[in-house]
Amino acid sequence: MRFLRTLHGRLTLAYAAALFLALCVFAGVSAFFLIQQYQAALDARLRATANALVAIGLEAGAGLHFDSSDDTQIDHDVTPRLDGAVFRRDGSIVMTTSSGVPPGVRNAVNESVQPTSVATVETGSGSVRLVVSKLIVDGRAIGSVAVWASTEPLEDFQRILAIVFIVAIPVVVAAAIFSAGYVTRRGLEPLRDIAALATRIEATDLSRRLKPSSEQDELGSLSATFDRMLDRLQAAFERQRRFTADASHELRAPLSVIRAESDLALRRTRESAEYIRALETIASESDRLEELIDDLLVVARAEGGPPLVETAVDLAPLVSQAATRLGAVGEARGVKVEPSVTPEAFVKGDPIALARVPLALLHNGVKYARAGGSVRVSLTHDNGTVRLVVEDDGPGFTVDGLRRATDRFWRDDLGRGRDGSGLGLSIVRAIVEQSGGAIVLANAPGSGAQVSVSFPAL
Repeated sequence: MRFLRTLHGRLTLAYAAALFLALCVFAGVSAFFLIQQYQAALDARLRATANALVAIGLEAGAGLHFDSSDDTQIDHDVTPRLDGAVFRRDGSIVMTTSSGVPPGVRNAVNESVQPTSVATVETGSGSVRLVVSKLIVDGRAIGSVAVWASTEPLEDFQRILAIVFIVAIPVVVAAAIFSAGYVTRRGLEPLRDIAALATRIEATDLSRRLKPSSEQDELGSLSATFDRMLDRLQAAFERQRRFTADASHELRAPLSVIRAESDLALRRTRESAEYIRALETIASESDRLEELIDDLLVVARAEGGPPLVETAVDLAPLVSQAATRLGAVGEARGVKVEPSVTPEAFVKGDPIALARVPLALLHNGVKYARAGGSVRVSLTHDNGTVRLVVEDDGPGFTVDGLRRATDRFWRDDLGRGRDGSGLGLSIVRAIVEQSGGAIVLANAPGSGAQVSVSFPAL
């Protein structure tokens, strides 16, 4: 049945089964206690009537001679639906309120040895609830008193209870199934909305959202989580789309130069010097293409998740080596590199990738520092954090640059210029975040840029 294969159907069925079981247990327990209470009340009436007859019998004396006033008192004490009788010790009947004493009652009286006993006795035409009490004078039993009542009212009560529960339980369960189905259907609407939305969503359109009215309940929280997941997916798709467009644009320029130089060189026979110049241009653009592709691969690997190689890396020698290498480059431009490195600053990550971080930051610092200026690089280890800070005295970041300089292929129209591939800081950010760190861009007090990178220390 298709309905039972759905979550809605299974929840409704489980609720109905649990309710049916609970109602059956409730009916059984209730019937047991009600019947016990009914029987206890009947026994109490029988005992009270038997006690009254015992008192009358004891007043009659050892001969059990009853006068008319005693008969009247007995008729008054034996209430409707009850019957009573007084027996001598030999079993003969002194008096009775019934037209006849059932044989089962007479046998029970003859067999009774207890001062007072309560039992259910079969009479041939039915069963009765019987109380037998001994008449004891001076420690000797002179007779017995028996009071009994038919158990038919109790049996009728049991039948009524059974009919009520047999009729009521299916009605209640049916109503519960209907209401549970409605409640479950309404409760599962957010799940159906999620399924329908997931069906409608395509890679080209991730703008649809569930927009739950409340996040207080579980389904509202699920819908809100689904919306946030779509936000992240949309942002990832947009980044991927921009990356594809930007990468195509960046790769097109050197390829166009290579194609143009090749076409010009092949259009007609040229002098050796012209061929050499064309080949040098092609080689230069090829180097640029290779460098760009390498940078793109680094970004892709860093953004792909945890590093393939993850070891304890001491940043101190990496920063010192980068300061030495870029110091020579800075001397050619009149820029001084001033390192301040704390020894043994261990972090976790890929050592080859992490080595690019100080190189890229110092390369930018030397590149944009003013002639005759300086680039300051410091590596500190404090309170469980390793912090690498590179400052230059160049033009610094523009307002837009502070916000977007770590985006792939982004280059500022002002401030720090538009030369380069626009991948340096994006590579740094990807490597740093891959190792659990963070990068912060700021402008140094006075002038210049300040790039701060922090890692959790080992």
